[in-house]
Amino acid sequence: EYNVEEFKYHEFKTNNPATKNGYKKGSWVIDSSNFEMEWKVGINTNFHSLQGAVVTDTLSDNHVLIPESLEVYELELAVNNSEGIKGEKVTSGYTKEVSDDSWKVTFTEDTNKAYLITYKTKDKTGMHVKDEDAERLEYKNEAKLDIPDLKEQTYNQKLEWKTPDQFIEKSVTGNEN
Repeated sequence: EYNVEEFKYHEFKTNNPATKNGYKKGSWVIDSSNFEMEWKVGINTNFHSLQGAVVTDTLSDNHVLIPESLEVYELELAVNNSEGIKGEKVTSGYTKEVSDDSWKVTFTEDTNKAYLITYKTKDKTGMHVKDEDAERLEYKNEAKLDIPDLKEQTYNQKLEWKTPDQFIEKSVTGNEN
């Protein structure tokens, strides 16, 4: 049994991640020669008990997980920073399972902290070549946070690869000089 007032208080916050108890972000690894992407999943920004909670992530079929890259960190929420700050690396209190196209983290201890799960993926072909199939240029994945007795949350994110033959348009308005 939980305290309804306490629940309402935790749900009512102005920064966006609080409405979904977490977030997901993706970015390109700039100095990578093999087309790597870096992903961040922030969870439990509302500080629920995570005993038995499961976080899963499934990738689209054009990129694969780099299994050793999956790490869990404490997440310190910060004022005016919706992503929070990456804290200490966490090495216990959870189990992890990895495959080419998905991963799963299960929290085995009672904790109500916020966590940041980071991992990398890479293009299945390992190339920056434009494919005939435009889908090749869009890398998607979907993370789910399932906390027992609470609503399951889903976080979607995609990264697009712009090839050199796609011009970036720029326009400037103002003084002609």
